[in-house]
Amino acid sequence: MQKCNNVKAVWDLGANNGHYSQIATDLGAHTVAFDIDPVAVDSNWRRVKKTHDKTLPLILDLTAPSPAIGFGNNERLTIDERQKPDVIMMLAVIHHMAISNNLPFDKIANWLSGLCRYLIIEFVPKEDSQVQLLLKTRTDIFDDYNESHFEEVFCEYFVLLAKSEVEDSQRTLYLLETQRSSHFSLHSNSSTSQTGILQTGTFQNGCG
Repeated sequence: MQKCNNVKAVWDLGANNGHYSQIATDLGAHTVAFDIDPVAVDSNWRRVKKTHDKTLPLILDLTAPSPAIGFGNNERLTIDERQKPDVIMMLAVIHHMAISNNLPFDKIANWLSGLCRYLIIEFVPKEDSQVQLLLKTRTDIFDDYNESHFEEVFCEYFVLLAKSEVEDSQRTLYLLETQRSSHFSLHSNSSTSQTGILQTGTFQNGCG
């Protein structure tokens, strides 16, 4: 898979225990590992404390991101005003946003394209056991939840650089680059940099 160039800051959305966050950190990026599960974030924090790596684990609900707060809503910035990451990783998350929270692909793609230059995202099909678990408790009204529609919508906001089947699963991993040229010149406050955050290889299936 093609490389992401000049990577300084990475956000791992839905980071779980921080396995992939640590890989990004080890490659020299300043990595923020977000997850909605306090237990997972606490486990990641304990790992970081023990290993002394520079990953920052934080609790975040992607469907209700941290807002601006304080007097006049000016004392604390919204989460997407605090940093513009060069790369966002979103593995085993899309089905939770689209099915559990009824968010259409267009809204997800539009939001992500305004945040980062590169997006590494995993598409999880309906046939996947984790999606089937979600659909057991509700009527399947998601006729547009399929890989072809996912690609069609995300390619309105991103350029497809590469895609790869996830090993031992029906999932697909995508490397996308935003079409919003303004992000090409954005830099994070981190002083570290790394070229080649994602290189050619196979990807092990993660449980979502």
